[in-house]
Amino acid sequence: MTTKRLIYLSLLVAQAVILNLIERALPAPIPAFPVVKLGLTNLITLVAFYTTTYRQTLLVITARLLLVTLLGGTVSLLLYSSAGAYLSFLGLVGAQRFGRGKFSLLGASMFAAWLHLAGQLTVVCLITGTTTILYSAPLFTGLGLASGLIIGLLTNGFLTKLHVLPKFEKHD
Repeated sequence: MTTKRLIYLSLLVAQAVILNLIERALPAPIPAFPVVKLGLTNLITLVAFYTTTYRQTLLVITARLLLVTLLGGTVSLLLYSSAGAYLSFLGLVGAQRFGRGKFSLLGASMFAAWLHLAGQLTVVCLITGTTTILYSAPLFTGLGLASGLIIGLLTNGFLTKLHVLPKFEKHD
């Protein structure tokens, strides 16, 4: 890995951590559901996905998760975030490999947001030993898809500024 690439990945990790800290400091957009956030760090995951390799994107995700946990997160937050982040990454890979031409950046972002939510809800069910949270799944799904759309739009803007137009082509 070149020094230039390492610096780029480090900047992505730093941006993701900063966005996470900012989002944690902001009040919940829906006070009745304080766990609902826009998911600004997912913007950086998408930028990494479309500008680096799969391995490098996983490196950015893992470093971000560990640093955010060290900067005031909890073990349960790490479990929820990891489940969502890695499942959404797998969804992006699947969409790119098997859905060529069927997923726009916005569609991929919304799909990843939905998978992120599914991963988090699965961990909640496993930890609590109950499926009661699933009664809220339709509401969370709607909010997650809206979040995925917003993050997709923001990512599209950033990638346009970086002169990277997302394509579902071979990704190593």
